[in-house]
Amino acid sequence: YLNYESASTPVTLYINSPQAQVIYQAPGYLWGVAPFFLLWLSRLWLMAWRGKVRDDPIVTVLRDPASWLLLLFGLALLIFAHGPPEGLSWSDFNLGF
Repeated sequence: YLNYESASTPVTLYINSPQAQVIYQAPGYLWGVAPFFLLWLSRLWLMAWRGKVRDDPIVTVLRDPASWLLLLFGLALLIFAHGPPEGLSWSDFNLGF
């Protein structure tokens, strides 16, 4: 039996781990990944409940545009948590905003 709490626990435990503190310059951004993960998992469960998962769940997720969007936001948070490339800062990337 898997519930929301047990699904998000490994993610939140990793954020507080010493390994994450070493790997990521700004590990606080990783807290934003947990809600996206829970939203994605809830969406998959809802799709299964409604009978829309007729194939392997991975195939279903790969064909789902909302899953791709959640993945994109999650990857953006991971990039921000990792920090800018060596020798640069985020202010060096002038995006014209």
